[in-house]
Amino acid sequence: MEKFLINLKTKESNKRPSDEELQLGVELEKRQKNTPAIRKFLQKWKVGRSWLLYEDTRGMWCFLCNDNYQKVKHLVSNRSMISGCKSFKVESLKYHEESRAHQLAVEIHKNTIEQPMQSPAHHALCKLDQETQNKMAILFRNTHALAQNNKSFKDYTWLCELDEAKGLTIGKTYRNPKAAKTFCTTIAESERRSLFSDIDTASFLALTMDGSTDAGVIEQETIFARSANLTFIFSIYA
Repeated sequence: MEKFLINLKTKESNKRPSDEELQLGVELEKRQKNTPAIRKFLQKWKVGRSWLLYEDTRGMWCFLCNDNYQKVKHLVSNRSMISGCKSFKVESLKYHEESRAHQLAVEIHKNTIEQPMQSPAHHALCKLDQETQNKMAILFRNTHALAQNNKSFKDYTWLCELDEAKGLTIGKTYRNPKAAKTFCTTIAESERRSLFSDIDTASFLALTMDGSTDAGVIEQETIFARSANLTFIFSIYA
């Protein structure tokens, strides 16, 4: 009896699969080949890579290259590790950290953190800032002079030309009436804040106000304020 059952099982196991079963097996194998492997970001990749960040919606990216993109963009050939990379492979990280753009970003970050005041970039920036400040100071003084003397912003252009004729370096930008109007608004806002600060801190305050209309039928309001701060007496005209 046992011998008969063993022979029966052997025959069933050696039975040739049907055409339907073969076709089902072929389709299943194709599906497995065409289905890409689902990759995920591994936290262990951050070990030794302090520059690596990850978000579910963005993927993984390098914050050093992202923060210093304007300085390294001429070396960037692939922005995936800046905008966000979803190709979760350790090879992608190795390729990025060996790139020239990333190495330059690391060097910039190192100079900024360790010796920010000694880096060549800092000295160049200070020099540039000083030159820019000197140019802007001249342009703001011209605008202030026009406002103080009730002159048209159209006179601003020839004032700049006069400064250039004197040998002053004022650059080629911000030399039109539109720029003068912007400067005048900035000056007025700065003076307004200073005025309000003095009034807020004053213990005593006397105000005198008057209005008039000029020949152009333009109303003008004049405010005279007088106050004392400790032992100092000051007057404000607005």
